[in-house]
Amino acid sequence: MQRHRFLLLLILLAGAAIRFYGLGAKSLWFDEALSYRLLQFPLGEMIARTDDPRAVHPPLYFLALRVWSGIWGDSEFALRSLAAVCGVAAILGTYFLMAELSNVSRHDRPSTGDPSAGTAALLAAALIAFSALQIHASKQVRGYSMATALFIWSSWALLCALRPRGRTAYFWGLYALLALAVCYTHHIAVLSVLAQGTFGATYLAVAWYSECRGRSSAFTARQTKYALLAAGVILLGFSPSASTLMRQADTVRSSEISQTTVFDIPQSVFTGLLTTWAEPIPVGPLAVWSFFGILVLVLLLLAARGGWNAWYLVLTGLIPLILAFLFSAFSGRGIVRPRYLTIAQVSWLCSFAMVISRVPFRVERSILICLSLGLSVYSISNAWAVIGPSATPGMREAVQHILTRREPDEPIIARSPYVLFGASYYARGVTRPLLCVSESRTDFKHGSTHLRDDDFISPDDLSKITATGAWVLNTEAYENPERFLCRMPPNWKLKERREFQQDYLWETPVIVEHYEIAPQSD
Repeated sequence: MQRHRFLLLLILLAGAAIRFYGLGAKSLWFDEALSYRLLQFPLGEMIARTDDPRAVHPPLYFLALRVWSGIWGDSEFALRSLAAVCGVAAILGTYFLMAELSNVSRHDRPSTGDPSAGTAALLAAALIAFSALQIHASKQVRGYSMATALFIWSSWALLCALRPRGRTAYFWGLYALLALAVCYTHHIAVLSVLAQGTFGATYLAVAWYSECRGRSSAFTARQTKYALLAAGVILLGFSPSASTLMRQADTVRSSEISQTTVFDIPQSVFTGLLTTWAEPIPVGPLAVWSFFGILVLVLLLLAARGGWNAWYLVLTGLIPLILAFLFSAFSGRGIVRPRYLTIAQVSWLCSFAMVISRVPFRVERSILICLSLGLSVYSISNAWAVIGPSATPGMREAVQHILTRREPDEPIIARSPYVLFGASYYARGVTRPLLCVSESRTDFKHGSTHLRDDDFISPDDLSKITATGAWVLNTEAYENPERFLCRMPPNWKLKERREFQQDYLWETPVIVEHYEIAPQSD
């Protein structure tokens, strides 16, 4: 036991080190800047804006981030550190989850424990600690790592509640609160809570069936009552957000992102297992299908030969993936994407750990452990440009370039909504960039719910600026920039143009232009 605790401490320290190392190095990218922008609204308005049909995220993460930034500040490091802490909590939770899985046995008797449970728990914690996907999620000002940590700890609470003996009421109450928190952190996480509910309902149904056949059982009507109360708390607690989820799902269905086909699933699974959604590994279909086949084989092996503990991992690993694919198939909007599989990936990695730990031969088991950890190290090295401390100039340097050169009266104008939020973050406390576009703000694919009327400046108002110059920001990322074309007044003469490369593949350079404004003739 002491050895296990020491190894767990090493895993936690290593996982924390890689998550906090270089945490503030990269500029905030568009989605992260959206998270920060939402914090600038009054509390009630912030919550109301997450309820907008054009929004796609529930409010809990942003509420937590609001409190967190109020304590630790709003630097890149401070904003991302909430996700990093959640990432470390996910590692610890994985260890306790796998340890608790060993206590899940037949409903009619307490488990005598699994001799391989300690190895499985440590290996699973290590795989989460060194997963490139989990590390990347822990370095984002987004709710993915928080949802993952809440899911893991809610899984632990659920398994504790299903023990034949124990504090049933306490753990069912804890599970209800954590599961509800998961649902209010990320909408995709609702699929994982449905998988938990499927497992719990099946487990209890089999218990009642065995009692009806006259077998002894540790389950009682009181335990089932608490389970039903927990389900009621979750359903009632989430009901105010259910209509919002449906409206936002309609918005998702009408988006321009392409539909997922069944052949896209192996690629998403492969990316989720071995790299991040920001830095895919350029491999052929043979490698992709091989890893997907190995995962399917592992899940089938657990389903065929494992007990209830194995079935928990199978259900929570497969049901979210299947439901996400069905939504994609019937909506025309693909959501089977690696970053949306961050929670399901936990069950996949735990499944690998469980199978490897049950290999009866020590040498073969040790080889498989080393191979799995080696692949994790490889995934980190492959994604190091994304998850490491390296950074391109990005929006931070673009805005700094402007602030060190602009005259006090020179405005900063964004010609695309996809540079406005980042520019607003890096110019905070100095000046406020304004957005000039030819489109209505309701036509934006992303971020329209984060805009206010006073964020805009019309093309006519540009011509009324009396300053000697103006700075203009633009980018070609996300959407055709011609959609937002706001032509500069004829008396604006371009004096300087520079590009600042950004960190991620999908973000084209930030274009900075300095215009000299000549006096207009009467």
